[in-house]
Amino acid sequence: MHSVFVISGVSRGLGAALAHAVLARGDRLIGISRSPSPLGTHIVHDLAQPAGLADKLAPLLRAEVGPQVRRYVLVNNAGVLAPIGTRYDTADIERNLMVNLAAPIALSRVFLDILAEVPADKRVLNISSGAATRPIHGWSLYCAAKAGLEHFGRCLALEQQVAAHPADVVNISPGVIDTGMQAAIRAATPEQFPDLARFQALHAEGALATPEAIADKLLAGIDAGARHAGVTLPIDDFAAGRTDPA
Repeated sequence: MHSVFVISGVSRGLGAALAHAVLARGDRLIGISRSPSPLGTHIVHDLAQPAGLADKLAPLLRAEVGPQVRRYVLVNNAGVLAPIGTRYDTADIERNLMVNLAAPIALSRVFLDILAEVPADKRVLNISSGAATRPIHGWSLYCAAKAGLEHFGRCLALEQQVAAHPADVVNISPGVIDTGMQAAIRAATPEQFPDLARFQALHAEGALATPEAIADKLLAGIDAGARHAGVTLPIDDFAAGRTDPA
């Protein structure tokens, strides 16, 4: 038996690392990104425009449904930090909130609707951030979107309690990962991002986790099989199979 993973943002960073890990262990992948990817079954879609995304995913996910599947997993991974700073226009606002919040909501809805009558294990993982609870100067849109995503996850978990075949929902704070987003942070100016020196120091000290290490921890947590009911967990707690923060 195998698992089926739906992962957004598979063209680079954590999404790419997780996609490679999923395929390496023999599971099925439906990947989503704006750029083409050779990994698994792939949907090319700009998540800043979530309209039409459900129509692309639905037939591919339906085609994967069968008794040979032991688990279905949606990983809402794709995210954008920009704009950094306190000046932005309506286009910036729309793109940030669409990618970080609206697209995960749309993906979660079609995932759960298609699989509503499927009795297999089903999981929705929202890749969040410490920015969801900690205000960060210059990251107001990102902070707001991640806070919204976490609360959506909690509401989704509540709604799943009365589902015939409920899915588990968890928000995961992965820590600081060595990705393109971190490079963009280090390229900001102190005026845009007063906490710049701390992030530059983390990189210089080798304190950033690799995407591959975080992908392995995500899979360990999924395999642990714990039920989380919409809580937010640091990645190490999730990997250890905990249901509440340590």
